[in-house]
Amino acid sequence: MQITEDIDRLLDLGYSIATESNYVTLFDMILDSCVRFTNADGGKLYIASEGKLKHLLDINLTLDADRKMSSSQADKMAAGDEDTDIFTYCYHHPEDMLNIPDLYEDKRFDITQIK
Repeated sequence: MQITEDIDRLLDLGYSIATESNYVTLFDMILDSCVRFTNADGGKLYIASEGKLKHLLDINLTLDADRKMSSSQADKMAAGDEDTDIFTYCYHHPEDMLNIPDLYEDKRFDITQIK
């Protein structure tokens, strides 16, 4: 039954969150769980630092991409331009609600960086 499986996954995630000491591994588990619980095709995780976004992790199930970065790599990765990068746009405009049924077909944002 789906509800039982979801509860089991949440309990496993809760235990992992409580015991994991490496923050990149912890964030990866959380991002992976968010993608799977929402049936999303993928997700990205950025960290806000000094008013800018730094890219930490991304997952894309369609492209079978799961990229993890070390903390030193994450410190060097900045997000894209606010006007064309969907992730940076959402960070700088939290009041805007975006519902994009197919990001690959939407022309408002440059998704060439999404892999």
